[in-house]
Amino acid sequence: RRGVPFPVRGGGQSGGWLESRLWDQMVQTLEVHVRLLVCGMLGPAFNQLSNEHTLTLRDFQSIAFGSSLVPRDRITTVARGLLHGYNVDFTSALYVLTPQVENMVRQAFREARISTSTIDASGIENEIGLGALMQMDESVAVLGVDLAYELRAL
Repeated sequence: RRGVPFPVRGGGQSGGWLESRLWDQMVQTLEVHVRLLVCGMLGPAFNQLSNEHTLTLRDFQSIAFGSSLVPRDRITTVARGLLHGYNVDFTSALYVLTPQVENMVRQAFREARISTSTIDASGIENEIGLGALMQMDESVAVLGVDLAYELRAL
């Protein structure tokens, strides 16, 4: 199997490519850590928060507004997605938030002056998919090693 493009700190990996087996182990370890975090800490905290407080769209708009990652023209959309998640409608939350995350990644790349599209021989511009963006070497410089790893693992 071919290696997975991801920067390696130190070690003897050639050209920054991880062996597929190592990558698979890294993703499995991340999955275990996320499950433990959700079940052990976030789940109980969410249950207590939702039992004690009713949050509204306006509350989530304030949260989105305070984030430097959320573009001003998408605050309400992101807030709606977060509200769906808070109301345990995860299907709707994913449907709304997934394209927003992709947009935030594209915006971060553009701000770093890294193209997120290609132009074919006919002059038609095509956006590079999120998976392909995350495989670019620049993803770590733009997003940081931790976020780049987590998005790549997703």
